[in-house]
Amino acid sequence: MIKVRQIQFFLSVIQYKSFVKAANSLNVSQPGVSKAIRELEETLQVKLIKRHLNGIEITEYGKILENYSHLILKDISNAEKEIKSLKEGIIGDINIGVAFSPRIYLVPKATINLQKKFPNINLNIYAGSRSDLILRLLEGKIDLFVSAIVPEDFPSTEKVKSIPLYKDTQFLVTRAKHPLQLKKNVSLKDTLNFDWILPEHERTLNLFNINNQFWKNDLNNPKAKIIYNSANFALNVIKNSDYIGIHPKQMIETQGEGVFRILNIKGIKMEPSYGITYLENKLQRRSAELLIEELILVSKEMIEKGLVKKFDK
Repeated sequence: MIKVRQIQFFLSVIQYKSFVKAANSLNVSQPGVSKAIRELEETLQVKLIKRHLNGIEITEYGKILENYSHLILKDISNAEKEIKSLKEGIIGDINIGVAFSPRIYLVPKATINLQKKFPNINLNIYAGSRSDLILRLLEGKIDLFVSAIVPEDFPSTEKVKSIPLYKDTQFLVTRAKHPLQLKKNVSLKDTLNFDWILPEHERTLNLFNINNQFWKNDLNNPKAKIIYNSANFALNVIKNSDYIGIHPKQMIETQGEGVFRILNIKGIKMEPSYGITYLENKLQRRSAELLIEELILVSKEMIEKGLVKKFDK
């Protein structure tokens, strides 16, 4: 069997046209080089190099081996690089989950940036509700997910880590020509005269703290006539009816000017925190770490653009 070291010695002899010079360049003894070439010739059962008083001469068999030797060493080098990349995590797949508003700007921009820098990293994106993402994380089906941060919805036996990125202000939203948009000094009480459409996670997590905000103003809680898990569905309902919904500014701005409008009502504040969640006891591959770094960079960009607010520790 041909050995890589024999090929290296063989090419060095051809390059320097001398066994002695090849040995010096390889930092080995001249007899060691001669032995390697002799063993290579015995394996192939042909003469590869002829020695003369004035130097060496490569045979026709040697020329064939020379051509393939360069290819062999290049393939070995490529294999080493690919193995190293896989080991260091700059190649391979990352499974990431994303819920609701991070799907709009954060995750798409971060994944595009990551793949420009590391084209050998493949991303598998799963969009689902937070409850779906938690289950997938615990089952090992995703490496991490990006969503609202709600630590108390994990089993106490699981050690999870969350990296806060920003606060995403939520607004009461209606279609542009909604009756309340024509009214001056709209109050929370006025909104109770209309039907509401709320996301599923508001019912399960009370993420926006809507009920308490109505309660503090001595008002009944708004009743959601429609519960949804698709923001696009909700926006279509709002666009074609007098329903009231809750959406972040970045989502409203992606729909085009004049389609939706925010209800400017005093006394209501909704600023849930969003970030990255992963299992603390699971070793993160380098590829996942690179994605986390990119998500942090994009979140800072979003804060600078005024799309979201800085997370206060």
